[in-house]
Amino acid sequence: MTSLRLRLLGWSVAATLALSAETAAAPLEDCAAMLPWGAPVMADVGRPHTYLCRLAYVLRHNNLRHVPDWVAWPTGKVNAAGCLPRSDTFRADPDLPPGVGATPSDYDEPSFDQGHVAGDAYFNFAVEPERQSFLMSNMTPQTPASNRGPYRGLEMTSREWAADTDAGIWTIAGPIFPARPKTIGRTRVAVPAANWKIVLRGDRAVAVIIPNLASYVAPHRWDDFIVPIAEVERQAGIRISLPAGISRVTREPAWPVDHGPWTLAHQAACALLR
Repeated sequence: MTSLRLRLLGWSVAATLALSAETAAAPLEDCAAMLPWGAPVMADVGRPHTYLCRLAYVLRHNNLRHVPDWVAWPTGKVNAAGCLPRSDTFRADPDLPPGVGATPSDYDEPSFDQGHVAGDAYFNFAVEPERQSFLMSNMTPQTPASNRGPYRGLEMTSREWAADTDAGIWTIAGPIFPARPKTIGRTRVAVPAANWKIVLRGDRAVAVIIPNLASYVAPHRWDDFIVPIAEVERQAGIRISLPAGISRVTREPAWPVDHGPWTLAHQAACALLR
């Protein structure tokens, strides 16, 4: 057994996990520090699911749709600008029940990316958290237009928010499905109609719903898709635990960020490690 202590969003997370070829998933309680206001509640609470606790994120996996219902993770200031290269170690999750969960081969088709719900760049401060982000339990089928466009744009911007905030940020994200979702692959992985994300910083939170479209009618930035948190909850069938004072019914405007200085500082810091 190996004791691992992480500093995440200002909280000390102590977990004792059995390490093998993959780090074993722990019960949801072991990731309680990553859910500081409690776990979300799904409307379809009885649907077969599996909670998975990782070193730097926690998720509820939908065992019928073979994608996560939600993934939550903190990003501390010191971890917001990691320098590790992308590992691309996509692989089935060994901690799901037999016959449950997507495989990389399910995505051997032309329309969808293996879309990270919690992007690998949030975790490139350490080898194992970054590698764990490539487990298929953290993926949904995302169109290139969404995954490489506004969804990626918000990921990059939110890391800058974390780097610029002493307490860091907290993020939760997941898919939204139509009544009868399309599926891909032999496993029949469900394709979302849209993907949502909520980023919390201090006593404010920004929420988006990004349509999972093959193309958009015009170039879109992530902030074109800002909605109230209540709209995410309505469409996703979820109740998200948040700190007191966070409004669910107002549309929080995008927080400003200056990409240039942060990018140069990040590049310079990573260059020193080469």
